[in-house]
Amino acid sequence: MSSFMQFPLNIKFRILSSFFSKTIGAATSPFLILYLTNYLNDVFLGLLLLLSISLNFISSIIGGYLSDIFNRKRFITTFQTVQIVLLSILTFELYFLEKNPQEGVLLYCIVISYVLQGVIGGTYKPAYNALIMDSTNKDNRRDIYRFNYWTTNLSLAVGTSLGGWFSSNHLISLYVTSIFILILVTIGFFIIIENDNQIFRKEVRQNNFFVNLFHNYKEALKNKDWIIFLLGSAFIFSVEFSLIYYSNIRLARDFSQFSILGIDISGIRMFSVLQFINTILVIFFTFQIGRVVEKWSTKNALLIGVFLYICGYSLISYNLNFFILILCVIIATIGELIFSPNWQAAQIEFIPRDKRGSFSALSALSNVLALLMASGYLLLSGHLNISIISILIFIIGVIGLILVSLTLVRKNRLE
Repeated sequence: MSSFMQFPLNIKFRILSSFFSKTIGAATSPFLILYLTNYLNDVFLGLLLLLSISLNFISSIIGGYLSDIFNRKRFITTFQTVQIVLLSILTFELYFLEKNPQEGVLLYCIVISYVLQGVIGGTYKPAYNALIMDSTNKDNRRDIYRFNYWTTNLSLAVGTSLGGWFSSNHLISLYVTSIFILILVTIGFFIIIENDNQIFRKEVRQNNFFVNLFHNYKEALKNKDWIIFLLGSAFIFSVEFSLIYYSNIRLARDFSQFSILGIDISGIRMFSVLQFINTILVIFFTFQIGRVVEKWSTKNALLIGVFLYICGYSLISYNLNFFILILCVIIATIGELIFSPNWQAAQIEFIPRDKRGSFSALSALSNVLALLMASGYLLLSGHLNISIISILIFIIGVIGLILVSLTLVRKNRLE
């Protein structure tokens, strides 16, 4: 971790600010939905989540384009300030709802504030990702993304722990603390982040914003190597997402409950155990694994890491033995620790310097496609046996690995 001090100032504060922002998000947003279950039915909440995710993606597409044509520092500061205002309004609404729990209008104001806050967060997220790209080079890129990967996982662990502990009885205090931290982050961002002069401002083709937006992403979609890279990435990520959409349900349904050290382990608890092991390994072994693989080429790290990753998760989808499941998640997590920072570093090689915000927003499509594929595994499980589903998950992961490898080989040849 000593190399952190050698990073550019933009990167150091970007990683720290991202840690606090993601911790706030993990500590508040999921638990607000749980809080709303006291007032709203499951169907409404399901539609709310679907609407929120859809608008978040649309806003990130627009925000990615805007972050490429405007100064990133001012863009991020402006939208973070708007988010602070919306978070403050949401906090006041929650406070008055606790005082007047029968106030129906106030409840729907909370829903609107929640959706708007997600839209604003989605708008400036690509600019954050582009900012880190602006400050990296080939020498420090893998180290930087290793730190970014580690802090992201740590923030999720810390955020969900804080939210789970305080949201039940201290939700308002949790939101007030989050607002205070976000204000400090925004002020620090404004003072510390250097003005990014690396932005290549674009000539506006038309007066119509949406025409310009369309042409911007039309050009991005013409980058065939990058599209194939994203498609391969989606295949790979679907293997891990199968743990949530398929393996989780299979564990809950078919896992034989037993006791170990006096603790009853059910299928649901087994899933929690696997998630816990994954989190612990990421937090404590990211840098140790990084030191082992730092001399490997990006391509070799991706090949080895992804192969371990897909082997581990595809075996989890098949096996129900407690000790084998633990071994599999360890193998999968080691693979993830090897390939994830290298995947992020490799992606930059396909992205033009003047379209980093746009490409960063569009790269979210790989996660969307991966989620759809993972949910498809669950649908197919009603028609195919367990062995075939597990083999299918493994094959799709291997296809993803081949696609990513081919794009890297092609790029190296062109260079």
